[in-house]
Parts: sequence; C-alpha cells; structure tokens
Amino acid sequence: MLLRVTGGRCDVLSAAADSFSPIGDGQLSAEAMDLLARDLRRRLEQGFGGSARLKHAMRAQRIDLRSHPPALRRAFASP
Repeated sequence: MLLRVTGGRCDVLSAAADSFSPIGDGQLSAEAMDLLARDLRRRLEQGFGGSARLKHAMRAQRIDLRSHPPALRRAFASP
C-alpha cells in the first residue's frame, strides 16, 4: 500500500500493485516504473533480511507475480 503521513494523520493512497499500473497519459515512463519497482524490491529485501527471506514470505503469502503489473514482474524475476 502507498501511504501518506502528514503530521499525525496517515492516508491510504492506493494498493501497491495499483501504483505500478499505467498512470494517466504516460505520466511515468516504463523506465521510471522499472526503477521504482527495482527500488521496491531492494527495500523489501532489506526489510525482510535478504532475498531468500523475502521470497519465502512471498511464497507463504501465495503472492503470484503473474497477476501483477509488468514492472513488478520484471523487478522480482531478476536474481
């Protein structure tokens, strides 16, 4: 999920997968979406304590990347 924290308030902006769907009239290029997706993967790997732990958590939650936007599939397909 994408959240915006302002002062003591936290607003849900959108689900993470929605954030990687095409935006408007090409406001973000495919290259920008790929960079954001790779950054997300890097941050999640840090948060989970490594790539193997992240992959384990994704399997345990039955996350099927085939149903996610292309930028996320590419980011998580790489080794």
